[in-house]
Amino acid sequence: MKELNSPGLKSEIRGLVANEREAAAKDLRTLSEELLAAAEFTEASGAAQAEVRGALAALETRITEERLIPSIRTVLSGFRRDRYPQLISRLIQSKPQPALKPESGGNGGYIPPVPEPVVIVHLADLGVRFGRPLISSEADVEEYLTTMRTAMLGAVRTGKRITP
Repeated sequence: MKELNSPGLKSEIRGLVANEREAAAKDLRTLSEELLAAAEFTEASGAAQAEVRGALAALETRITEERLIPSIRTVLSGFRRDRYPQLISRLIQSKPQPALKPESGGNGGYIPPVPEPVVIVHLADLGVRFGRPLISSEADVEEYLTTMRTAMLGAVRTGKRITP
């Protein structure tokens, strides 16, 4: 058994932390690539694109600075659940609106309607409840998927968008 202050144990812990950091960085790179290639990003304003790039860079820096495995996991999962949907919403809201020609007569101008705010929720926030503590059969899988599908469709039908 290794002593608590042994160099071998410290080295092993540093290796585990480094592996966790690399896994989180890889996950972030995948998430970033998907977001930067999405129409929501490419159609957004330059300011919103810069905000997203800045948030992704800040998260990458934070991951590399974290020294504890639970902290690395918490930082990434918190981003996925909270900040990621906010950034997507910001991108959508910033999409330039087409220029409208003023109407003739009246005051000579047209006031476009204010776009509805986009509500984006994380899949985990849909509150899907399953009546059993375990999914242990094909029938359970089908029942859970039906419950999940119903919750997702309900959210989409009320105008929400969902991040996985």
